[in-house]
Amino acid sequence: MESETNRNMRHLIEIFESRRCTNSDAVNTVMLDSNRGEDGTVSRGGDAEPSLATHSSAADLESLIERLERVTSRLERLPVLLSTTLTPPSSPTPLTVQVDLIETDNMSINGYQELMQGPLQTYLQLSNQLGGDIATHANLVNEAFQEQLRYIQLATTRSKPSQAEDVQLLGPTSVKISSIQQFREKNRASKFFNHLSAISESIPALGWVAVSPTPAPYVKEMNDAGQFYTNRVLKEWKEKDKTHVEWCRAWIQLLSDLQAYVKQYHTTGLVWSGKGGAPPPPPGGMPPPPPALPEVDFANMAADDRSALFAEINKGEAITSSLRKVTSDMQTHKNPQLRQGPAPFKAPASKAPVKALPTPGAGSLPDKPPVFARDGKKWVIEYQKSNQNSGG
Repeated sequence: MESETNRNMRHLIEIFESRRCTNSDAVNTVMLDSNRGEDGTVSRGGDAEPSLATHSSAADLESLIERLERVTSRLERLPVLLSTTLTPPSSPTPLTVQVDLIETDNMSINGYQELMQGPLQTYLQLSNQLGGDIATHANLVNEAFQEQLRYIQLATTRSKPSQAEDVQLLGPTSVKISSIQQFREKNRASKFFNHLSAISESIPALGWVAVSPTPAPYVKEMNDAGQFYTNRVLKEWKEKDKTHVEWCRAWIQLLSDLQAYVKQYHTTGLVWSGKGGAPPPPPGGMPPPPPALPEVDFANMAADDRSALFAEINKGEAITSSLRKVTSDMQTHKNPQLRQGPAPFKAPASKAPVKALPTPGAGSLPDKPPVFARDGKKWVIEYQKSNQNSGG
C-alpha cells in the first residue's frame, strides 16, 4: 500500500504540473499581446523583455519539478529497503532438518541398513518360498530388525539414557523378540518346528545393544545356540529339498554378519552420540552422600621415609656426627660417683623352693637278683651291680 508521504508528493507534483500549464498559456497570451499593434496586427519584432522573464520562470519551475520527482523516487525505494532489512530469515522446516540428519548419518546406520538390505532380505525371500509358518515367523523377525534400526538411529541423536529410560526405549524390540518366541511355543505341532526353534533360540542376539563391554561374542553365542536346530533341519531336509539347506545358511550368515557389524561399529557396546539433553537427575528425597574423608597420600609418606633412610645411608662415616660424645664424667670407671647411685633394677628372686626332678640313678634300680645267662642266640644281662667280670 502506498504511504502517506508518497501520496502527498504526488499531489504536489500534480499541482505544479497544473500551474506549469497555466503559466505556459499565460506566457503565450502575454507574448501575443505584446506583439499585437494598435491596429490588431501581430508584430514580429516587439519588445523582448516580457518574453525573457517568462522563459526564466518556466525554467525554474521545470527544475523544481525534476527535483521533486527525484525525491519522490527515493522515497518510493525506502519501504522496499526497510522491508528487506527487517524481514527475519525463515527458519528451516522440520522436513529440512530431517533431510540433513539423514544426509549426515554416521557409518553405523549405513552398515545396519546394508545388513537389512542384504543378508536379511535373502533370509526373507527363502522363508517366503518355503511359506507356511516359516514365512509368518520371518515377518516377525523382519519387524524386530526394523525396531532395532530405529533404536540405533535414536542412539545417533542423543546421549546415553538412564537405566530406567533405556528399559522403556528397548520395550518395542523386546516385545518383537517375545512374539517370535511365543509363536514357536504356540506351534509346537508344526512340521517346521525345528525351523521355528532355530530362530527362537538365536533371535536374542538382537539384545546385543544392552550388552557391554563385549557385545560381539554375545551375538556369536546366540548364533551357536540356534545351530543346534539348524543341524536338525539340515539332517532332515538335505535329501528332500535344497531350499531348506539354503534357508539355514542364510540365517546363520545373517547372524554372522550382525556379529561383524557389532564388532566394527560397537566394539565395547552401543555407541551414543553424546548430543541432546543429559539424562534426567535421580528423583528427590535421597539423602546426601557422606562427607569425604581427608585424603592421605600414603605413597608420598612412604617415599619420604625411604628418602630419609637413603639419605642417612649415603652419609657414610659422617653418620656418627649426630651422636653425642661420651665424656669422662659419664664413664663409670672414671667417675666412681656413678657407681654409688641406685643399682639397676633386677627381678626379685623367687622364695619358693624348687623341687628337684627325680633323675634316674643307681638307687632307683629295683633290688632284684642279677641275671647273666644265654637264652638261645642272645644273652640276658640284668640287675648287675659292680660286677667287673660281666663283660668277660
